[in-house]
Amino acid sequence: MSRNLAELTPLASDLDHPEGVANAPDGHLYATGEADQVYRIDLADGSFRQIAMIGGFRLGLAADA
Repeated sequence: MSRNLAELTPLASDLDHPEGVANAPDGHLYATGEADQVYRIDLADGSFRQIAMIGGFRLGLAADA
């Protein structure tokens, strides 16, 4: 299914180049940033919080209950 870009809605803004996005069972999205940050993103309001610095190259994120 293809979408027109005008139909897409941002989930959060002002993140530092988010990569490796994972949808977790706790209802949040998690993503890493370009400078090794790990963010937790609240889908209800688009707010985010940096929860960690991993200090290394990321190969993605995975979430488990």
